[in-house]
Amino acid sequence: NLSAFNSQRVRQLAVIVKWFVVAPFNYAFKQLGRWIPHLYVYGMSDTGKTRTCEFLQHIWHDGQALSMGMIDTPYRFGFQLSRTTIPQVVNEMDFDSLSSELVELWKNAVDGTVVRSRYTKTIRAYGILCYTSNTGIPTSRAIRKRLMIINFDPKDSETLLDEKNVEAFESVFRQRQKLRAIGE
Repeated sequence: NLSAFNSQRVRQLAVIVKWFVVAPFNYAFKQLGRWIPHLYVYGMSDTGKTRTCEFLQHIWHDGQALSMGMIDTPYRFGFQLSRTTIPQVVNEMDFDSLSSELVELWKNAVDGTVVRSRYTKTIRAYGILCYTSNTGIPTSRAIRKRLMIINFDPKDSETLLDEKNVEAFESVFRQRQKLRAIGE
């Protein structure tokens, strides 16, 4: 029930839904010289960031959020972005702790078609990522300009943590398979 949220949260949810619907087409946009920024949802814990993004990724596929450790090396990062065009959620992202090499790979992958090339092997940047974080906005301007940043305001935490609302959300979350109709 969206009436439990303030109007700002409803607008944010609409933006996130739109992003998840169009994100798989990012690689096609890149072929035309355009690109979709990666999604970065941050805020205090228990505001529903990860649960919301995990829920919406079911528009395209079943899956759980990746951990930051699954993209923390050039190989792992390239592997995740070259697997699919379907958006994946990375939980507890902290851009400020990434190595400069990984940041450069990430910047190229966001607005280019290649993650990296090495020894005549090209790793394509098919994928797009949604990040959730409790740490705040990245300090680097170069990173921020490649992200669509959304702050989940802690004011909604009290509403979300109400026992009745938690049960209602969990009931909807269990029916997440129905979102596949949008992706199909």
